[in-house]
Amino acid sequence: VGTNVVLTAESTRPLASAALILEDGSRVEATTLGDIAEFAFTIGTDHRFHLALTDTAGIANADPVLHRILAIADRPPEVAIRRPGQDSELGKDMRVPLLIEALDDYGVAHAELRYVVNDESAFVKVPVALDSALELQLTQTYTWDLSTLDLLPGDRLSYRVRVFDADVITGPNAGESRPYTLRFPSLYEIQQAVG
Repeated sequence: VGTNVVLTAESTRPLASAALILEDGSRVEATTLGDIAEFAFTIGTDHRFHLALTDTAGIANADPVLHRILAIADRPPEVAIRRPGQDSELGKDMRVPLLIEALDDYGVAHAELRYVVNDESAFVKVPVALDSALELQLTQTYTWDLSTLDLLPGDRLSYRVRVFDADVITGPNAGESRPYTLRFPSLYEIQQAVG
């Protein structure tokens, strides 16, 4: 849906006119040059159509073939956190290197990291700068710096990545990774690790 199509047809004879006739009776007139006809249209819904061609001698094509257009709705992007890719503990440098992979049929426009601390209800959103936008397949590294958060030993963060596509027809769709948990070790666990 929303795809701009240019369909080119080649005839065995020079053309005087050509039209794409949709099953609802509407027409898309072609531009012709010699034996070539070009039809430009935008996919909106499923349709059946045939081509009506007339050569320079006034002879039309007999028994035109019926073709189908299948309009596929835009799907939300797919996204996964490949690294660490599991529940983990926060290290003493308070940084988490993430490897994010995403794909979408329109292209990934932007991304954000969403997290909650402990049992809070509202997500905090952190923009993730993309190395290149509008890629159909995206592999992105991002170092999440948690040093500015007032985390206490024993705190847990639930996080995920959300990406948005570049669908300008129906509006951006969003896809989310599965959630992971990041835990700040307790004082006892920190002491055990040191001792």
